[in-house]
Parts: sequence; C-alpha cells; structure tokens
Amino acid sequence: MIELKPELYKDFICPECSSDDIKVADILFPGIHILADCICNSCGLKFLNDFPIGHSLYYPAVVGKENFKDYSKLSYDWFHKTFLDAYKNQNNQPIKIEKKVLKETKDIIILNCIDYLYGHVLLKLFNAQSYLEQFPSKGLIIIIPKNFEWLIPEGVSEVWLVNIKLSKGREWYNSLNEFIKKELDRFDKIYLSLANSHPDFSEIDISKFTRTKRFSLESFNKKPYTITFINRDDRFWFSSKIGEWLFQMLTKIKLVNFAKIFFSFKQNRKVSEAFKKIKNEIPSVNFYVIGIGKSGTFPSFIQDIREERITKEIEIKWCKIYSVSHLVIGVHGSNMILPTALSAGFIEILPQTRYGNIMQEVGSYYSGPLFLYLCRFVDEYIKPGKIAKIAVSIITGFKNFYLRNSSELNRHKIYKDSSELKKYFDN
Repeated sequence: MIELKPELYKDFICPECSSDDIKVADILFPGIHILADCICNSCGLKFLNDFPIGHSLYYPAVVGKENFKDYSKLSYDWFHKTFLDAYKNQNNQPIKIEKKVLKETKDIIILNCIDYLYGHVLLKLFNAQSYLEQFPSKGLIIIIPKNFEWLIPEGVSEVWLVNIKLSKGREWYNSLNEFIKKELDRFDKIYLSLANSHPDFSEIDISKFTRTKRFSLESFNKKPYTITFINRDDRFWFSSKIGEWLFQMLTKIKLVNFAKIFFSFKQNRKVSEAFKKIKNEIPSVNFYVIGIGKSGTFPSFIQDIREERITKEIEIKWCKIYSVSHLVIGVHGSNMILPTALSAGFIEILPQTRYGNIMQEVGSYYSGPLFLYLCRFVDEYIKPGKIAKIAVSIITGFKNFYLRNSSELNRHKIYKDSSELKKYFDN
C-alpha cells in the first residue's frame, strides 16, 4: 500500500535534474491516474508524477505541468499519450458521483478502479479480496464506474460510484478530483491500494464478486455438456489476414457499421460450423452464444442470448451460464475474464498482435498440467473444424487426464474404502 496520510509518500525523482529533494504540493484524483503534484526544490521544475498503483506500477506517467513535456521513462501511447491529452483538455463538466457508506471508519484503503477498458476495471477490483482478508481493521473504499456496482464484494466500507461511460474513462475529471479531496478530510489514515492490474487468480474467490460459484470439476463428466461462444460485434474471428485487412480498411473509410454486419455474418457461420461439428461427435451438448450485439442469426440448436444493452440482471444470467460451461470460446478482447474465471476451461483465439498480452484476459485459477489441458490458446485464423477437434478432445479425454493428474489422487493419503474414490472413477 502507499500511505497518503498522515505520512505522505514522497519517493519521487525530478525528471530534469534527478534530484530527490521533492515537495509534494498536492494530490490529484482526476480519474485513472492518482498523481503527486510535485515541485523540485533543486531546479524548480513543476511536474505531475503517478503514484505507483495500477498500470503505473510498471510505467508511471510523469509530465511537466507547464511545459507539457512527457518525461515518462517508457513510451506507451495508450497510457502516456492519452494521459497527456487528458491533462491538456481537462473535463470541467460536473459528473454524478454516488457515495454509499456501508460502515464508518477513520482508517481507510482506497482502491481506484476507474479505467476505460472493461477488463482493466475488473482486474483492479479483484484486489479487494486481499485487502478485506488481510486488513480487516481498515476500511476499504472502492472507486468504480457505476455499471460495475453489481460486482462489489461484501465487507467494503464505502463505494463511490462514478457515473461515466467506460469509453470516457481516460478523461481528466476536475469534479471527481474535487469530490475525492473533499471526502478524504473525513479520515485520519489513508492508504492507496496498489490495484495490481495482474492479480493472482489462484487466490481469488470469484463467487465473492459474481455471487456465482465457478464450475466444479467433479461434475465435468455429467451430461449434457455445455459450450459457450463469447461474441462481440467489434472482436472478430477472421478467416485470413486479407479479411482482417479488409475490416481495417472499411473502418478507416467510415464504413464500420457495414463492416460489423458483414463480419458478424461470417463469424456467425464459423461458430455455427464449429458447433455442428462438435454436435456430430458429442450429441449431448448445450450450445450458447453470449455477448454484445445481435447481428445475424444462428441455427435453432444454438441458444442465442446476446444483448444490445447490458444490465445487472443480464450479467448475472450470463455468469450462471459461464459457471456451467465446460468450455467457453472467444476471441481475445471479447471480455473473457469472467467467462474464463467461472467455466471449466476455455479456448481463446489469440491474434498475433496480442501475443504479448497472453493471459491478460484470462481468469482461470488452475496451474500446472490442469491449466495446460483445460486452457488453450489458438491461432487467430484457426478453422472451425480445428476448433471443434480441440473442444471434442478436451471433453472426451478429460476423465482419463484428470485421473492421471488430479492433485487429490496424488496426495498419497490413506483411503478406508473405495467410496471416496468413486466420485472420480464413476462419473
């Protein structure tokens, strides 16, 4: 954690003269970034420096207040350039912030989950469990976009719900900064959560957030099986590089709506083909398509529960289906964290441009051989028949694999009779 009060964290270096004689004149809370407003006592430079939390743990933004120079040591346009643009074009419009006080406390930890990407918000929020378990005497305050309220775990002290669209999460909100600074006067001790953007899922109880238990592997062989495709109308399973190039060109010439309809139709055909091939091999399967956007249709044996607009009730309904899914399949970037955290296994279609982001949209808690078996990453242009073969092999081969690799059966404990083993062998 980073202490803000009573002892203020001051471990900053001047980006111009490298002096560590820094005065922190203020703390700013404009959105994604929480910043120290710094003055160098050696050269006089005024600069803004991220506190080391969230993505700023890895590449903090450092910007000159008056010269607008980006001093960040690493250059990431999606993070640093957008921050500088937001600082230059600050949003002075009032935004609605709903404060919910669940229990009073004077000693708090702030977990800032504001972001512009769905997955980023989720990953930061999942840090809440550790703080609730490890620091029960401190109050946890979560700052989060309003749409994520349904995921707030029990036990937090306060929730500050910020009513902004996710796509607007990168902006600099002066009204948010003013609200937070005013609220912090109420507390004697204040810490910032590190808000790790890559939490350890083996330690996360997903049911604390979704109120839905993840798939139980003990019931894996119980029929019917369930396979779910996660669909979004802006993340496509392309057939070739030419198709991907065509989509990009149509988007550039402002034919994005036509492109989405056309490629949704092609993707629907590929999903249907893959599901048909699976059904030919394993007749007892329930198939679902879940996601945002309702372009095109599917054969009657596929249950299409996509939606145009998402509500809490829809999210909960989807989570229940993920939790009984033997496999979820989807393209990287299709909001795969909750599906992969709740399902038994997954197949993620991973574009080459996202090889460096592997695992960043996966919520599976497995490790070792079990992860390698149930969790697959495949080529972006993979054919429907190949997807079907992988899915069939995972389902039909699971029993033998689990018997050979189950951690339960490798504990070498004394069994009094065979009844304890029947659940593994009889399913």
